[in-house]
Amino acid sequence: MKPIAFIIAALLAAFVTSADAADDAKLAAPTVQFSIPRSPVVGHRGASFDHPENTLASFRGAVAAGADGCEFDVHATADGALVIIHDKSLNRTTDIVAPIGSKGKPEKVPVAEKTLAEIKALKIRALADRPWKVKAFAAERIPTLAETLALLKPSAAATRPVVEIKAEQIEPQVIAALRDAGLYDRAVIISFSQAVVKAVRRLAPDLPVAWLYGGEKDDDRTPAELADFISQTARELDTPLLDLSHKILTREVVAALHRRGFTVWAWTVDEPDRVKELLDWGVASITTNKPAQLKQVASGR
Repeated sequence: MKPIAFIIAALLAAFVTSADAADDAKLAAPTVQFSIPRSPVVGHRGASFDHPENTLASFRGAVAAGADGCEFDVHATADGALVIIHDKSLNRTTDIVAPIGSKGKPEKVPVAEKTLAEIKALKIRALADRPWKVKAFAAERIPTLAETLALLKPSAAATRPVVEIKAEQIEPQVIAALRDAGLYDRAVIISFSQAVVKAVRRLAPDLPVAWLYGGEKDDDRTPAELADFISQTARELDTPLLDLSHKILTREVVAALHRRGFTVWAWTVDEPDRVKELLDWGVASITTNKPAQLKQVASGR
């Protein structure tokens, strides 16, 4: 009976392997015109642990740290200017005086409802979870996209712009700004918005673009189910580049995506041990608030 059992087990293993291979073929990464740049360490909103996030000071910090990429977020103002700020509203990171709402709490003041001049008049607000002091950065203001690209250009290939497009319909302006700054060939676009990813693929087929994804609330999918969902969505978006929350990544998920030809980036990781683990799994890029520290970890691999 033992030889028969062995044969049956071997046949079952072969069947499972064949089925997995078929699934991988159906969910394989699309072939695209762009090449994916090597960017092991990307500064999240610059070097945002010890600088005000998304400011020129923070971007200088990322460049000084030797970050391979500098990530920042783009919104549009009421008069069509492109500015660098993460939130849709100005409340969290600036000293905007917000009107008090009916429930006695300050109302959100949208970036899209203020002009560039109004936004440039605002100062940076201190953040309770960061060690930097406002006095040290009193001159900082919300930068424009053009100002940010001008700062990054002299860093040559060392620090590439990783541009998160937050608002839909501004893709043509962002692409034009990259061309005007001479940084089109060094840039990577990222976005949670599937509409933005599709627009960039259509408007600039040779520009690397990644789909950002962080999972779902109370997600009970198995690693295989999660990898299948991510693969299928990325195929529909026509991109082989994925920028995923490290919290949803397991060895199994990363391995499945790699088998299918996807490149996996991860955000946002500040813990050296987790960085080492992700790099051991073959994650190609880590976005971090602490690029100087994580650059040391990555360079020692």
